[in-house]
Amino acid sequence: MSEQNNQNIQESQTPHKRRVRYKGKYPKKFEEKYKELQPEKYQDTIAHVIQKGNTPAGMHISIMVNEILDFLKIQPGETGFDATLGYGGHTKAMLERLKGEGHIYATDVDPEESAKTRKRLADQGFGEDILSIRLQNFCTIDEIAKEVGGFDFILADLGVSSMQIDNPKRGFSFKVDGPLDLRLNQEKGISAAERLDNISEEELAGMLYENSDEPYCEELAKAITTEIRKGNRIDTTTKLRNVIEKTLDFLPNNKEKKDIIKKDLPENIPGTSYRCE
Repeated sequence: MSEQNNQNIQESQTPHKRRVRYKGKYPKKFEEKYKELQPEKYQDTIAHVIQKGNTPAGMHISIMVNEILDFLKIQPGETGFDATLGYGGHTKAMLERLKGEGHIYATDVDPEESAKTRKRLADQGFGEDILSIRLQNFCTIDEIAKEVGGFDFILADLGVSSMQIDNPKRGFSFKVDGPLDLRLNQEKGISAAERLDNISEEELAGMLYENSDEPYCEELAKAITTEIRKGNRIDTTTKLRNVIEKTLDFLPNNKEKKDIIKKDLPENIPGTSYRCE
């Protein structure tokens, strides 16, 4: 039997997976946007979403790519370091400047997104011969530099990306309900909800002040810890949002109030920052 026939038989035996059903004309929830979550397959949909000025679900559009390339002046044969791989937009642009000669070392602590980006870049011709991806914090740059003999250029575009914020399962945003997690690597450490379980009012107030310059840090810390001590665990983004909105209800109902509430919500809560261990 030919190899082609074997492949056809295997494909016919693979159970068909129905796409996610949704109400209305357009999908609204993250998991319903199956076309946006498969950019390689639905390129027309991706182009349409971007043309409208939006970022497709599960993607991250890198900014200032040309400006960064102009500044770095990357030459074939050089060795570079990308501190946060993310979706790989900047990484791909830098790899293209190497023209197949040289190497880039990239770090990221998100195993889920790193695996997707590794495959995406490999499918585009950027394999291990020119790109090394390490699942570790960028603070290990000194160790990597010593190992490889230093770097000719370095890019550090720090922070979380659209992929993490858009996915409600990651718990980085108040836009939709999800578990209050806030970990880039959900296989390590404890979630933000678990951190709040035993935190003191004083410690939380200090974190909000030091990390977010929160003017109402004491009021929020008291409200959050009081709610938890009552036995009402804050383990979802919606529960946290409700406590914050209720606590700041005394503020005038204007743009300033909305901005303050937005600043206090999950993606800005302490615990999302990188730290060396």
